[in-house]
Amino acid sequence: MEINLLPAELRSSSLPNSFYFIGKITVGILLLITLLTYLIFKGFNYVLQSKNMEISQKLDQNQIIYRQINIIKGEIAEHEKEIKEYESILEQKNYWNKIFCTINNKKPSTVSLTKLQVQGNNKLLIRGTTSKLTTIGAFIYQLSKIEFCNKVNLNIATTSLEKNTNIEFEIIVDLKEDVV
Repeated sequence: MEINLLPAELRSSSLPNSFYFIGKITVGILLLITLLTYLIFKGFNYVLQSKNMEISQKLDQNQIIYRQINIIKGEIAEHEKEIKEYESILEQKNYWNKIFCTINNKKPSTVSLTKLQVQGNNKLLIRGTTSKLTTIGAFIYQLSKIEFCNKVNLNIATTSLEKNTNIEFEIIVDLKEDVV
């Protein structure tokens, strides 16, 4: 036998079933909310992992690009160094070209130059031919007036005993120290 201690208003037979039913619904709702929360966080975690993988891939790609950029920077630095070396060489060639053109412009018309050669840092060898010995003297005088010449020496002048033969000469020019 059952003893019902509830007041008479609450003793109806349908009332305990509705409490039981409300409890089951509440537990079900709580389970559903918990499950939805879990699924939401699981989905959020999946999205974060996907984004993390994308970022890692982009980072790897950027690191590869960064390495390539560093390699290219090194190559550019090497090429810039080569360019500076070539510019220096070209500057020297242009400088010597200026000296050679100046010498050619100062020579008398009857002098033919056969050799212009740089010897050491500040010496220049000039070989040529002419028909008159006085022309060699005039050429040496003109060379001594050039601003980059320090000293002009006639090294040798030779000719044969036959008539109408040219005189071959060799002049050594000492250039000023600050010129070269």
